[in-house]
Amino acid sequence: MRLSDGSRLIAYFTRFANGDVNPEYSFGFFIRPDKSSVWLQQTAFEHVAFDEHGKPAAWQQRWEAESLTLTAHSSIIPVPLSKAWGGAKVPQNLKENVNVPNAFDTEVTVIEHGLTRQLTGGGVYEYINTGKGDDPRQQSG
Repeated sequence: MRLSDGSRLIAYFTRFANGDVNPEYSFGFFIRPDKSSVWLQQTAFEHVAFDEHGKPAAWQQRWEAESLTLTAHSSIIPVPLSKAWGGAKVPQNLKENVNVPNAFDTEVTVIEHGLTRQLTGGGVYEYINTGKGDDPRQQSG
C-alpha cells in the first residue's frame, strides 16, 4: 500500500487448505517516509466482506510491533474485467477467475510511540481461493 504521507505498507496473508493461518506467509513491513522500516511479524486479517462472486470486497488488517500498531480498513475499487494477458478466452465475470488482481483504497491508523496518525492510500491485492469451489463467504476472516 502506498500511503498519503509517503510511507508504504506491504503485507501478506495466507491460510492453509484446512483454514489455519500460514505464519510463514502472513506478515508485513512498514516503510516510513524517511525509508526506515519495521518488520511486522504477523498479520491479523479480519471483518472480511465478500461480493456476489465470492471475492473480498472489504476487509480490515492489523499489525503490531514494538511501539507501533497499524490498522488498515480497505475496500475494492470496482472495475470492469478487461483482457490484458493469459489465454484466448476472456472471462465474463470475476467468478470465472481463480485469482484476479484488484485495486483497493485504504484508510490506515498508525499509532507509533503513543502518537496517532490517520493516513489514506491504496494498493493492489491478489486473492486466490485454492478451495476449488468452497464458498469463502462461509468462512470466517
